[in-house]
Amino acid sequence: MREAKDSPSMDVGSATFSTIKRISQVPNKSETVLVAKGKSYLSYFYVGVCSTVLYLSPEVSNDAVLFQENEGSQFHPTDTPIAMEIQYHKPARAVDFQWATNAFIEKNLRDKSISDLPLDMQRKLSQFNDLYRDVRIGDRYTLEYIPRVGVRLHLNEQLLGTVGVDMKMKEQRELARIIYSVWFGSDTPFSESMKKELLTPIQPPVETIPSPSLKDAQKSKAEIEAVTVDGGGMILSSGILSTSGTPNTSDELTEEERSLLESLGLLETVTEQSVPSPMPSRDPSSSTKKSVPAISTQTNLFDSSNTSNINQSSTLTRIRNFMFPNKNVSVQPEKNGLDRTMDET
Repeated sequence: MREAKDSPSMDVGSATFSTIKRISQVPNKSETVLVAKGKSYLSYFYVGVCSTVLYLSPEVSNDAVLFQENEGSQFHPTDTPIAMEIQYHKPARAVDFQWATNAFIEKNLRDKSISDLPLDMQRKLSQFNDLYRDVRIGDRYTLEYIPRVGVRLHLNEQLLGTVGVDMKMKEQRELARIIYSVWFGSDTPFSESMKKELLTPIQPPVETIPSPSLKDAQKSKAEIEAVTVDGGGMILSSGILSTSGTPNTSDELTEEERSLLESLGLLETVTEQSVPSPMPSRDPSSSTKKSVPAISTQTNLFDSSNTSNINQSSTLTRIRNFMFPNKNVSVQPEKNGLDRTMDET
């Protein structure tokens, strides 16, 4: 679990937490974004004990950590990751964590004890307890439940171990429910006030931030600053002309093409090539567009090094290659007499 870059932070007691975390979904290596959903500052007789933040998926409610079944629904509230980060304001020994974990698990098993659980579940709980280490003031434990991965424990962002990797989905969920019952048990949680605070949604809710790829896409879109023109085309800040239409292979300009060429000041250049126009000629005196100097057909705008070998059709083809850069529109030079004779034979 790692903090999301550029995410805002919040203070809980004397500790500062990130409002957004990213969970690594091993083994598929994908990431899930979790947001702070609940927070708690626990103290006894004005002495700070710990600061805690509960992280869940944005669309999941806080009570998902209670692992309650949804009747009549195929979606289980805990099919998404859960994380709880705790910063300690007083030192504690590993044996104290192990004792407290076993004690509060048994208190929330009601009429059962840990020895009454299936042997595999007993072994998994023992493996989890073995992960605990001594903590000093300022140290942080992060407890994660990741469906299809297991229960993970971190100390100061260093992974101590994962329990339940070899368990089935239902068994993994039950293992996580039992461990999280230490803090969220229905009968005797570690602290009632801590449980109540963590189950109370943070207001206003934490908003997620775009992923790096989405932020890059938004940045690129802003840099383009495209301006829509008549005919469905866009003039980009890079100077490239694009259009949403499809290539036209006829020898006449469409209205869309005329509009695009006119916006570039190329319409007069093309019409000088005697290209038929489907639109009536305009009165120059009534035109409101700015005067644009005519571009000579001898320029290399359409990569034309020898205009004498380019007929009306190939000129249009080159124009359309320019307007539709992503389409495969071939440019065919005008055939000379020898080529035509060979074709006829």
